[in-house]
Amino acid sequence: MDDHRPTRENSRRVLSTLLTATVAAALSLAGLSPASAADGTPPVPFCPPGQQTIGTHVTERLYDTEHGGGFTASITSGALPAGAELVNASWYADYAATPSAEGSYDFTVQLTSTLGTTSQATCHVDVDDAVSLEGVTTTRIAGSDRYDVAANISRYAFPTGPQVVYVASGEVFADAVSVSAIAAQRNASLLLTRAGSVPNVTLAELARLQPHAIVIVGGTDTISSAVETELAKFATTVKRVYGVDRYEVSRFLITDPSFGAQPSTKAYIASGNVFPDALAAGPAAANLKAPVLLVDGAAAAMTVAEIDLLQSRGVTRTSLVGGPATISTSIEAQVGSTFAQAKRLTGADRFEVSAAVARDAFPVSGATRPDTVYLATGVSFPDALSGAVIAATTGSPIYLAHTDCIPQDVARHIDDLGASKVVLLGGTESLNSAVADLVVCT
Repeated sequence: MDDHRPTRENSRRVLSTLLTATVAAALSLAGLSPASAADGTPPVPFCPPGQQTIGTHVTERLYDTEHGGGFTASITSGALPAGAELVNASWYADYAATPSAEGSYDFTVQLTSTLGTTSQATCHVDVDDAVSLEGVTTTRIAGSDRYDVAANISRYAFPTGPQVVYVASGEVFADAVSVSAIAAQRNASLLLTRAGSVPNVTLAELARLQPHAIVIVGGTDTISSAVETELAKFATTVKRVYGVDRYEVSRFLITDPSFGAQPSTKAYIASGNVFPDALAAGPAAANLKAPVLLVDGAAAAMTVAEIDLLQSRGVTRTSLVGGPATISTSIEAQVGSTFAQAKRLTGADRFEVSAAVARDAFPVSGATRPDTVYLATGVSFPDALSGAVIAATTGSPIYLAHTDCIPQDVARHIDDLGASKVVLLGGTESLNSAVADLVVCT
């Protein structure tokens, strides 16, 4: 891996981290949880990030829904930044902003329960006109091609071999994009292969890992029988998970009794027609121990089999990844009427969606914040697919980036988290030296 270090320190990040740690410690000593109260009193609201940037999108939770919900948020004094609002839903409340003017803002956020009890927090937000990532270091995991990158990621993530390795196509995304969250939950490596032959770098990594089981993702049109025969030399168990289409493969992956998703009442729903949103959801889903279900986002409704799968797993909370052009509003309405807790994570493009997914799964108000985050190109799928596993196993988000700069929403969240290290996935053709220099798009 290559190291790259900007020289300036970001003192604001350090101060924010210290303040968050101090508040968390005080609550712990007082015996308080962040979002629960025995008498029905709402928790003390979370304040939004104290530093925001004109034109970037910030959506942050106002309380932890893991410990309860149904509180209504309001502003009792002061004013939100221009372009900000509070969003109240049946089971969550968010601060949502695209700031439009510089300035300093003080305001009081109040949460009100269904019993009329309240709690408050006084918040401060500064809005500036640019975001930078000073004091953050970068490293790169690269390779001669997508198969080599995947093998190098596996070596980096698994110094000692895992018991299970998933093998997916490095040529077509359709069957592969559901697997990263499951592989991470199973603490398994994810390697790539061609349809008709196994790359030497993949064979070498399998020989190093010495897995007990290999799971092939996709049918023989995607990964041939000859490849399956070659893979069988490296494990006592080889299982192929396949279906009539990408949607059935996704369902069968989730429900496989030996190598599928672990039990969870949460699920991410992403379109199987395009790859970026599902890839961004992988680490987020793994962080919440949830699967990513692929659906035909252009359809008027999810299929009976898809709804049955979610209901059989006892899913109560769903996250739809992508905007209406990716997952139709009729599917959103269907999910909302079937599952009480449904939320759409969206943005203007794949880069903003990846930042929105990361913010939702890795909130600034979280008990712990990841110190390391990952970047992959948003142009092609293989690096992000393989990298999603290492991001998930380290409890970190993965963001999609342009070839030559970091999207502003992505940079804003990295700064808000206080992350000190960014790992670039792929070579300079995928993410060039400007990304290594942490140049933010303008």
